[in-house]
Amino acid sequence: MADLIGYEEKVPEVMRQVPTGYPRFVLHPFVRMLTAEFSRRQGLEGRSVWLTATLELAEALCRWVGGDARVVVEGVLTAVAFAHVPERNARAKAFLQHCGGFISSRQAEDALVAAGLVPVPMALMLVAFSPISGRMVGRRGPRLPLLISGAVSYTHLRAHETVLDLVCRLLLEKKN
Repeated sequence: MADLIGYEEKVPEVMRQVPTGYPRFVLHPFVRMLTAEFSRRQGLEGRSVWLTATLELAEALCRWVGGDARVVVEGVLTAVAFAHVPERNARAKAFLQHCGGFISSRQAEDALVAAGLVPVPMALMLVAFSPISGRMVGRRGPRLPLLISGAVSYTHLRAHETVLDLVCRLLLEKKN
């Protein structure tokens, strides 16, 4: 029970033991890693940096935090940076928690993979048969080439079928 109370009260000793959790309350390790890398690339070390899901959210957070806060954009990544002041950090975190504006762990992971900072997840390389659903399952998200050598089954091909593939297949089956 002490750990539960410690989590609710954000006791530092307890929070250090919680590497991940509900995204609105605990920043995923990929988000923290990408924030550090973004800060390094942008020369923002020592400043508070909050990656946001969209440019619009970054602009709104910038207005909310005020002062020297500024929006920083790098490719598809958007962030707000400002002088490190604990009260302003708490204000920024509360804003992003209440509007769901944090960059997602999936977005962060994809950016880290693209930068070569983490390996391509196995879920993107492999697809498996789920005995529960009876279907081929894998990670949703950006389509990356599957790392498969040799022949694959018709079921496997169907598991990766896009809408365009489906239309072509149905037209070919109708033709035959």
